[in-house]
Formats: sequence, C-alpha cells, structure tokens
Amino acid sequence: MVGRIELGDASIAQRLNDLEAYNTPFQSTPPATRVVYVFRFSTATEIFHLSLETTNDGQTRCYGGRLDSNDQILNPASLSTIGAAYNTDSDVHPMCNVQGSSLVLKAPVADLPGLILARNLYSVTAFTMAGPAEALQALIDPMRTVDASPAFDASRPSDLEGSRTDLLSVR
Repeated sequence: MVGRIELGDASIAQRLNDLEAYNTPFQSTPPATRVVYVFRFSTATEIFHLSLETTNDGQTRCYGGRLDSNDQILNPASLSTIGAAYNTDSDVHPMCNVQGSSLVLKAPVADLPGLILARNLYSVTAFTMAGPAEALQALIDPMRTVDASPAFDASRPSDLEGSRTDLLSVR
C-alpha cells in the first residue's frame, strides 16, 4: 500500500516550523512535542493508518497499524472509548520518505490484515496532528487534528496481487 501526502514543503525544517507555530498561542493543553502526518483508509471491516512522526528535536519515525484496542483513548471515569490514537503496531513495517513536496508512506499489503482481499477502500484521507508522545496520549492531553483532506472512496484494480500495491494521492 502506498499513500502520498502532498505538502507545500515536506522538509523536516518546515515540520519543525509548523510545530513551533502550533505551540505559539496559549492553549489549555501542554505544548505539542510532535507533529504526525496520517494516511488513513478503511475496508468494509477494518481501519488502517500509515503515519510519519517528527518530534520537536527533528527525529522522524515511520509507523502504522490497524485501529484496535491499542489505539483507544479512554474516558477514565467510564472507561468508554472517546477517541483514536493511531498508535504503532509492531507487525506493520512501513517505510516513509520525502519525494519533492510529498510524503510517501508505504507498507506491504500483507502487513495489513484483510486489505489483500478488499476491493474497495473507504474514507481514504490524510491529516496532520500535533500533540504528546505516543505513550503520553490521554483524555487530558490528546493529539489534536491541525489539518485534514476531504475523504474519498476508491476501488482497487481487479488485477492487484499481494506483491503489488495501490498508489493513492491525497492533496
């Protein structure tokens, strides 16, 4: 699976500038320590993401996964799920790079259970979030969506085999 997120400037320097700009106004939550670009897509039964993180010290990390129990943001009073965290799944092995002004996020289709059988993708979108380190996300300090593209649905080519990938661009 390949997702391309088109940006005006995909450099680490720009991502750090964006994080600093996000943190400049007063907010009721602690300053964000990372910015994450998320490429999200769904089958009829599963929701997946491929993500690129840049921390406030300029380190980058590529990760992905299926939205499941390790992605829940819980209300501590009721233990009900109130949000999604888009956390790392260790069995997904994505690769991310910059091509011009685009972020390109890739993962083997075999790492995304159920995707190889799906012919349709739903709610394909990309968005940018800012917030705390993955391990520190909580109701009182969640990741916050900064920007998002409109979602779209897509059909995969009928000749797609497990060794091939789709290319979907989100602007």
